[in-house]
Formats: sequence, structure tokens, C-alpha cells
Amino acid sequence: MSTPQLRIDSQPGRIGIEQQSGHLDIEYGPQQMEIEKTGGEVHLDSPPAILEIDHTPSWEHLGLRKINSLTNYLGNKTQQKIREAINQIVAEGERLAAIERGGDAIVEIAKEKGVFEVEVEFPLLRDFLPEINAEPQPVRLDLRVAEFRVHSNFQYPSTNYNPGYVDVYLEQEPRLRIDVVGSEVDLRA
Repeated sequence: MSTPQLRIDSQPGRIGIEQQSGHLDIEYGPQQMEIEKTGGEVHLDSPPAILEIDHTPSWEHLGLRKINSLTNYLGNKTQQKIREAINQIVAEGERLAAIERGGDAIVEIAKEKGVFEVEVEFPLLRDFLPEINAEPQPVRLDLRVAEFRVHSNFQYPSTNYNPGYVDVYLEQEPRLRIDVVGSEVDLRA
């Protein structure tokens, strides 16, 4: 007896998918902008400093004087010498009076007249320097602020949106077929 056999024939189902991506188009034209500036100036004025150099003290120290300075100097020196001479005459008169009264006045006069004092002056460099006076002048700044005007023709960009899609479909239907092969099949079992 032959064994019954089953013959199974199947076909899988297939799903098809078709898709298209969406896209967005944006058009943006060039923008024009105009900037207008008026005014805006800077003026800077710096006058030169006032400089005074006086050589008079250094020339006077060397003995070279202007006529006004020379007359003042000689007048002051003469008054000083006159006072010194008067003081010396008074001092000698007092000493002569002291000699007549008795005492050590002659010894004092001899000591004073016997010793000579010599004054030596060494001129210093600062005595020959001129007097310098400098007066800076103020800097003047004139600032005028500029005005700006901005003109633009702003335009919004144009957009175009194309949506995408997804299409799902059955490309091939599934199938299952079972056949019994053989003559003796007990269907009761």
C-alpha cells in the first residue's frame, strides 16, 4: 500500500512600497539697503606751546648785564659798600675810644688786621643755566556726531512646499495550496 503524501505549494505575499520625499523650495531675492550718512566731523586744534627762555641770569652771573640790570646792581652794590664803610668807621672810632680808656683794644685790632680772609667762588653749573618757562596751550576738539538713515526694501522669501507621500500596496497575494497525492486516503482519521 502506498503512503499518502501531501503536496504543499505556497507563494509568499509581497508588499510594495512607493515613496517620494517632500521638499521645500525657498526663493529669497537680493535685498537692497541704502545707508545715508550726514554730518560727522572731527576738528582738532592744537596751538603750539608758549616757550620763554631767559638768559639774563646766566649773562649777569658772567658780569654781562643789560643797562637797567647794571644800574640796579651797581646802585645796590654802592649802598652796600657805603653801609660797610660807615660801619667800619664807627667800629674804628669805638676802638680808638677804647684805646684811650685803656684795655686790650690794640691787640684785638692787630689780630683783626693781621688775618686776611680770602673768598674764592666757584661758579656752579646751575648759575649758568637759563630760566625756561613753558606754557602748554589747551587742545580744542570739535566733534559733530553723524546721522545715519537706513532704507531697505525688505521682502519676505517665497516658499513652495511639495509634500511627500508613501503608497503601500499588495504586489503579490499570498497563496497556500495543499494537495493529497495518493489513491488511498482515510479521511476519517
